[in-house]
Parts: sequence; C-alpha cells; structure tokens
Amino acid sequence: MKSPSLKWLQMKKVSWRMTRVTTICSSVDSENPSNHASDEQPGPSGFSSKEIPQNCDPCEDDEERTLGLTVPPLVKKRGRPKGHGLTTIGLPAKRARKELLRYKKPCSFSKLHVSEKEKVILSWFVDEKVAERALKHNDLIEEEDVECKPERLPDSVLDENVDIHLARKHFTTEAWMLVQEVFKHKSVHMAWICHSCHHNLHFEQSIICDSCLLWFHFKCVGLVRQPKCKNWFCRSCTAKAK
Repeated sequence: MKSPSLKWLQMKKVSWRMTRVTTICSSVDSENPSNHASDEQPGPSGFSSKEIPQNCDPCEDDEERTLGLTVPPLVKKRGRPKGHGLTTIGLPAKRARKELLRYKKPCSFSKLHVSEKEKVILSWFVDEKVAERALKHNDLIEEEDVECKPERLPDSVLDENVDIHLARKHFTTEAWMLVQEVFKHKSVHMAWICHSCHHNLHFEQSIICDSCLLWFHFKCVGLVRQPKCKNWFCRSCTAKAK
C-alpha cells in the first residue's frame, strides 16, 4: 500500500480547517440572528441605517432634552471685587499712596504759585526772618535790610523764568531802588557758576535744576548725557522735598 503524498496531506488539512470554520459561524448565526445587521454602518445618534426610526427628528429630541434641564437663577454679585484696594503689584493702595508721598518730587519754579515765587525771590535779597515778617505781617522791607553785594545773589535771580517785580509790594521805595541797582549790576557782570564746584561753567556740559534754578556741571552731578526726563532736580532740592 502506497503512503499518501505530502501535497495530498496538506490539501486535506486545509479542507478540514475550512469545514470547521464554516460550522462554527453557522452555529453563532443561529444563536444571534440580529448579528446579520452587524455589517451595517452606524448612522447618526448611534443607529444603523436599518435601525433609524422613520419618524425620528434629532432636533425635536434635542429640544426635549433642553426643556428638561433646570437653569439656576441669576444671582447678583455683591461686595467688592477680588483685589479691590490693591495696586497692580499687590500692595495696599493706601500704603502705596504713603510711599508716593514719602518720595515726592520737588516742584519746578515755573509751576509754583505766585505767593511761593514771592517767597523765593525775597529769600535772595533779604534775610529769612525779614522775608517772613513781610509775608505774614505785611511789614515793608527797609533799605538797610536789602543785600547790597551783587556777588552774594544766586545766579537763579537771572533766570528767564524769574520776575523780581512780583516782590515789589514788599519793599519801601528806597529799598526797591536798591534791589533794582543790585540786580542790574548782577546782570551786567553775569558769570554762570557751577553750584557744586563753584567754578565757571565755560563751555562744559551743564544742566540746570528746575527747582532752585542753579547750574551744575555734568561731571559734578554724575551725569554722562542729557537726561530724558522733562524736569531735572538737584540732590539738595530732592532731599528737601522728601
């Protein structure tokens, strides 16, 4: 008896496997008939093309579900918003205002009130106590109280923003004539001096303090170039403002 060939055995094995797979699939289909529709692609809302109801409107279902929801009532917010009373960096606003007051900048001479300008001008020509009596008690300043040496007057008196005539009402006629004479002599022999080193400005780079109207060399106040700020104040005026 001849033994079966290898090729015949392989074909027999494949045929047996196909028969077994067919039998298993038939038994599964007989148990679950609904699986015949498994190949159908699901449609909208999770239904297959055969399972979508004929009279089903998706918009109506959405409206029914929306109407069934309970919307909470609007509640009016009360109280101050979070962070009220704080600055952008988180500091209390009152504290920030106090800090600003501590580091208050001096005021430029041109922005001073007329009464403040009068006080400054008087301080250049007479003693502080004499100026105080003139301002508070309207006492006229006598000729002997006026500074008669032009070199003792500050260069500020020659600034274009200064009008010495604002203080005219505080002097007697003789005293005012002396003020004009000293001022004229100062104008004729004008020499701009650095208030820090007390040397002539010459043609060196210099800057004026907008408060006291005195000039300074760049190098004397630690400047390399002209500041970008509109007004510049010297250390003395800055210290007085604090």
